[in-house]
Amino acid sequence: MKKRLITLHLVLFASFFSFLCHAQTREELQKAQQFFDEGNAAFKRGEIPSAIENLTKAIEFYPQSSQLFNARGMMFAEQSKFPEAIKDFDKAIEIYPNFAEAFDNRGSAYKSSGNPNQAIKDHTKAIEINPRMVSAYNNRGNAYRAIRDFNAAIKDFDKAIELNAVSADAYSNRGSAFQESGNSAKAIEDLNKAISLNPNAARFYANRGNIYTLMKQYDSALADLNKSLELTPNPLAFYGRAQLNQTRQNLDEAINDYTKALEINPNFAEAYNNRGLIYQTKGNLDAALQDFTKAVSLNEKNGIYYFNRATIYVLKKDFSSAVRDFTKTIEIFPLWAEAFRRRSDTYKKLGQKKPAEADLKKAKEVESRNFNPANETAVIISQ
Repeated sequence: MKKRLITLHLVLFASFFSFLCHAQTREELQKAQQFFDEGNAAFKRGEIPSAIENLTKAIEFYPQSSQLFNARGMMFAEQSKFPEAIKDFDKAIEIYPNFAEAFDNRGSAYKSSGNPNQAIKDHTKAIEINPRMVSAYNNRGNAYRAIRDFNAAIKDFDKAIELNAVSADAYSNRGSAFQESGNSAKAIEDLNKAISLNPNAARFYANRGNIYTLMKQYDSALADLNKSLELTPNPLAFYGRAQLNQTRQNLDEAINDYTKALEINPNFAEAYNNRGLIYQTKGNLDAALQDFTKAVSLNEKNGIYYFNRATIYVLKKDFSSAVRDFTKTIEIFPLWAEAFRRRSDTYKKLGQKKPAEADLKKAKEVESRNFNPANETAVIISQ
């Protein structure tokens, strides 16, 4: 992100006089450049709202700039304001239909907002415009991971590495894809390579640490996660260490780490969900309900969040709300036998015999499918 914004500055500065053809006065262009420079400086300081404010002023003086809309879209994405980001990328593409970077950025925003299929289309368009765009292969690979097409993902990461043999991000992402497809040995090999290329990248240690946790190599996992946090406090490492503590039944330490992850990234739905599970285990149903509700608000397409909240409603004897959430779970996961069984039990508590019997019958019908919702959502959380 930082590199792209600096590049944008050079484009604006180098093309200053060519902007006159868009009927902007020299004074307006100077103002646009000034506000862009101030936005760039704010971004470097980590002041994203100020960066957006200054880019907005720059756009007012130079509304024909696809680069400015792309830059502001990137800043909205930094704040996880994906609808606003997509709107800006739309405008950038409208102004310049062959803007590969804007397609790539819009694809990433779609993926982050829960639409990986649209993301794949945008990354593919970016690649059509610029077949040597490493970031587009990387980002499309991550979108394929989101739909669990790991072969396609690995193929894209292979291409990214072919184009740039020192792309640490591509090795890290491919490592995660290998792990998700069941190849732990290759996963660790790729993460080792990523770290050798960039030994100061906290996210790579966090990624490897999370893979070690899945491999039940807990001491190695803890060492990597602590190393990641030593380099830069980051939500991925706090989340990973929280998972590790949760696995080891260090529940208070896990809550503390999930909370730290959420302080850095308040839109981290999975962290809310996992912290809610711990609160449930400890009998704090109100805190669990609050966390599951927040997780649902951040990702309405994850049926597990609704299922977990429904479980809390049952424990609090709010059976009508529980039925509503189990119903939402079934809409998302229509082959999950356990969801039908749990809704059947809840209907029984409401005295509704017929729907309870219908759900129990449906549970028996779909049981042979052996559907596991974890398989639909268990893509490694990585940066």
